[in-house]
This record gives sequence, C-alpha cells and structure tokens, in this order.
Amino acid sequence: MHPTERDEERLVHRARLGDVEAFGALVRLHQGRIRGFLRRLCRDHALADDLAQECFLQAWRRIADCREAARLNAWLCSIAYRCFLQALRRQRRDADAALREARSTMHVSLGYSHGEVASILALPLGTVKSLIARGLPRLRVALNTALEGDPHEDH
Repeated sequence: MHPTERDEERLVHRARLGDVEAFGALVRLHQGRIRGFLRRLCRDHALADDLAQECFLQAWRRIADCREAARLNAWLCSIAYRCFLQALRRQRRDADAALREARSTMHVSLGYSHGEVASILALPLGTVKSLIARGLPRLRVALNTALEGDPHEDH
C-alpha cells in the first residue's frame, strides 16, 4: 500500500523530530526514484548506489531543512544532484593529479626535455616547466613510498 500525502507528511514531521524509523520509511519510499535519477546521471550503477546512500545521509543530517512533505522528492533530488557534482569534482581532481604525475614522469623517467614534453603535450613551455616543478615532489614521495613501503603503515 502506497502511503497518502498525509502519511508522508506525518513521516516527515516525525523524522524532523529525530525519529529514525520514520526517516527509514521515507528512504524506502524514495530510494528507487533517487537511485534511478543518479543512475541516469552517472551511468554507473555502483557509483549511483554509493551516491544515493550519501544523499540520504545528508538528507538525514538536514531533514529540518525540508519544509514541505509535498516537495520531499524534489528536495532529495537536489541533494542527490549535489552529491553527483561532488563526485565529478573528485574524479576531475584525481585525473588532474594523474596527468601532472604523467608529465613529471615523461620528464624524469623517460628523459624528455622540458621542450620535448611541451611539444608532445602541445602546451606552452612555461606551463610544462611549472607543472613539472609542482609534480616532482609528489613523484618523489610516490617513488620513495613504493621503494621503501609506506612509512605510516604498521608492519
């Protein structure tokens, strides 16, 4: 039996008062739509499921912000969309870091000059020099960790 709008209003009210069971009922009502929305956005079922979980965690922390039970689904979708955007930003930062390390690797490991790296990557020489200068310390740390093991790890 699908709850009426009045039932959902009661669940939202109870959740706003800290009732975990009421919030769990709201999650069960909306999780299919939120997961489907996220799956369409990111085209990755596992990531969408992780983002849906993050969405509901954020919603629980901010349930007091939900003013209208009638707009609960839209409110949840807005949280889900922000979770998706945060995931995109993390992926972009990870890709940028990998690219910086690749540029340093081309210079250090493969022996290309700054000018050759600039030519290969079709970037200005000054940009390549600054990217390599910023990437070398990270490359050194990564190489030392690989050769010596993680100094923070308990053996």
